[in-house]
Amino acid sequence: MSMTLKSHRYHHGDLRQALVDAVLAMVAESGDAGGVTLREVARRVGVSHNAPYRHFEDKEALLATVATEGFQMLSAELRAARANVDDGEERFVRTGLAYLRFAQQHRGYLAVMHGPAVAKSRTPALQKAANDAFQILKDVAYDARDVRVAEARRLGAVAWSFLYGLATLTSNGQVPPSVDASPERLVDIGLRHLFRSFVAVT
Repeated sequence: MSMTLKSHRYHHGDLRQALVDAVLAMVAESGDAGGVTLREVARRVGVSHNAPYRHFEDKEALLATVATEGFQMLSAELRAARANVDDGEERFVRTGLAYLRFAQQHRGYLAVMHGPAVAKSRTPALQKAANDAFQILKDVAYDARDVRVAEARRLGAVAWSFLYGLATLTSNGQVPPSVDASPERLVDIGLRHLFRSFVAVT
């Protein structure tokens, strides 16, 4: 998107979304939000360096908005993948495949959501969105068997760690060709093993 178009969008009242889009582009390029500054975001959008403060009090507030949107999108996609799937193992695997798709299609969001640049407690909206997404990841433990809440949290964290790690490695080209399997195939293999291990946990 050109500077002219971005500036044009701003004059039509869409500065807030233009700033979010600029952050996503910057993070997708660099892999994390460490280099994001409001001055650079404003430069990319084509507005004065003070303009972002009309919508965000500081960089963290902008990143919190990006992360909130990301968690909300992720939750919607995970729920859609799980809907009307009666078999627990298939529901478990489809949840993981939906997570992988999100990670592949929204690298900028994912890096801000799971990165250290903004705390989940930064805003109530972000805290709620993050909790909602993790609730779905906890639900994968219930797909395998009836467990107590504390155990569901632990098993959900195990599944989440596997998915995030695999998504990150594959998107960065770190899985060697000798593995001879697509990311989707690796998710399927890994989650089916995890599901059966969750079933077997006593």
